[in-house]
Amino acid sequence: MKVLSSPARAGLADRIAATVRDAPVSRETLDHPYYDGLRFMINVRSPQGSDLFLTDGGAFDWLRKLTSNRRLTFVASGMGSQLVAYLCRTELEERAKRGSREKFEAALAKLPDVEPEDYDKL
Repeated sequence: MKVLSSPARAGLADRIAATVRDAPVSRETLDHPYYDGLRFMINVRSPQGSDLFLTDGGAFDWLRKLTSNRRLTFVASGMGSQLVAYLCRTELEERAKRGSREKFEAALAKLPDVEPEDYDKL
């Protein structure tokens, strides 16, 4: 995990970093104007040993500006959900080897042959 902050938010960033257990945390200076003084980044290590970006987030001043309330801070984060398949690809490849067209068609044959609901139609 990486915690980045402006000099003004360094104390808060240090407190956040101090609460993380069982994972290495690095502290860096934030030089990105998109964030309002605080950003975090989380990577995971794949079974092959490479570091993969998983999620990041930080503080924003949008809510403060919209409401003219200087005490409000909006914190948002985003996760690279497309990485889940990448991280699990070895397991998925192993499961695919155990599958077969015959097993797939046998499972489909057990399903009722009915029209989809209106909300499911293309």
